[in-house]
Amino acid sequence: MLDWPHLAFVHRRSIGKDLAPFTEESMDTLLEAHDSGWRVRAALRGASRPGMLDFSRPNQMNLHIPMRGRHLTLAVVCVPFDSRRTLCC
Repeated sequence: MLDWPHLAFVHRRSIGKDLAPFTEESMDTLLEAHDSGWRVRAALRGASRPGMLDFSRPNQMNLHIPMRGRHLTLAVVCVPFDSRRTLCC
């Protein structure tokens, strides 16, 4: 969920379509810490991009994606399954 640069390539017809003109540029990651985790945003040319990822310890992520006048939130919770695997739901 933190791989922002893949959006312009893998999701070029949906959530990454406005990033296509920037595929030859570097992308910065902006991290804002808070009491229970952090918020991550991407920036191009110094300007923050829409969308963000909120991480709350110990195991929840909420991905906020603005899409065509709407807002999509993908909530993911990772639960330990055994010593080597995690279930995400």
